[in-house]
Amino acid sequence: MTTATINDQRIAVQFDTELGWMAIQWRGPRVDRLVFGCRSSDAARSRLQPAATYDDIPLNWVDIRSRSLDGTQHQVLDTLVRYAQGQCVDFDFVRIDDTEWTPFQARVLAACRQVGYGEQATYAELARRAGSPLAARAVGNIMARNRVPLIIPCHRIIPSSGSGLGGFSAPGGVATKRRLLQMESAGGQTI
Repeated sequence: MTTATINDQRIAVQFDTELGWMAIQWRGPRVDRLVFGCRSSDAARSRLQPAATYDDIPLNWVDIRSRSLDGTQHQVLDTLVRYAQGQCVDFDFVRIDDTEWTPFQARVLAACRQVGYGEQATYAELARRAGSPLAARAVGNIMARNRVPLIIPCHRIIPSSGSGLGGFSAPGGVATKRRLLQMESAGGQTI
């Protein structure tokens, strides 16, 4: 297999966790998409599938125990399972496919990755950290379109108004966001 073929290969895995079914997709060595909170494996697969059309590169679904997954991919899966169990984990090692991001999106999403387990930041604060202090609304739009939630922890970003938690696009919406924040603030205990 050539390097170009390896870098273009797309694989996906679906698996059950304490946060519901998840499905993750890699594009080459980088995570391209993650869905979670689904009620079934079919639901996870169908939530992932619509966005899985790149240059006619087929998406290959593999079993979670597949030997076609490398050590880092298995580490990503293990870390997601441990996070769903309520353990304090770090996703800094995960490489994300950022090839379609604008420079502004890249700065915002990189700043979001720096918001640690159990911490929160406002949309305005994240805009400042990304070097665009007047772009809180744009930051909110980027968070709403985050393709790799949990790994890029958009659930930790809240409005500065103090009125509620903002939105959340995962199944369960704001109730799921609240559950994740409560789990993290409890020091890693599942709520």
